[in-house]
Amino acid sequence: AANVVLGNQRNLKNFEVVLRVLHPSIENIWNWKKSLHWSFPKSDRETLNWLWHTLRKPSSADIMPRELWLHVFSYIGRGWWISCRDTS
Repeated sequence: AANVVLGNQRNLKNFEVVLRVLHPSIENIWNWKKSLHWSFPKSDRETLNWLWHTLRKPSSADIMPRELWLHVFSYIGRGWWISCRDTS
């Protein structure tokens, strides 16, 4: 079990290095940003896409402007909606 944890920590560190090389101007790569959407776990991407399209439907009232929704999404951390299935 300890080897799995160490392996996951190394993978996360390698992932962080890659993201920082690809996006050097982004200080916090762990919270959502439009340019990092591709790098989030599938469950996060699907949930954010669902939220975005539900909130932006022509039939729904504009609760907040687009820019404000993107700002709200920026507080969502990587893996917030990850399921047990995604981690196995």
